[in-house]
Amino acid sequence: MLPLVTLEGVYYLESENPNMNPIAVRPQIHAPDYVGWEDTSHGRVVRFSKILVDGHEIRPNEKLPEKIEVVDTNGITYVLVKLTTKIFNEKLKKIVAGGESLNFNNDKELQDFYLKTDFYSLG
Repeated sequence: MLPLVTLEGVYYLESENPNMNPIAVRPQIHAPDYVGWEDTSHGRVVRFSKILVDGHEIRPNEKLPEKIEVVDTNGITYVLVKLTTKIFNEKLKKIVAGGESLNFNNDKELQDFYLKTDFYSLG
């Protein structure tokens, strides 16, 4: 299943499912109705019935969206918000592995860290 769109960004994931990793890396939209992403432990694929990009029910373009809302076929909502240093420091720093030792000077530094780290071979 090849992606139609890959978003080269990192997102904070809010979900009703407490077992979800709160970091979503490189979300991908697949034909006809799947969205997936990497995280720091393994990837996810969700079959969706509805997807909103920056509040509109459209496919994303080249611009990295600030917010992606996915409703899966079971009615569970996943909200991916572009990860910023503010969100990281407020919501993730104390709960992600190694988070307490991570300090980012700006959003680009944070995004680059998660985009360039191979978390799968660190284990």
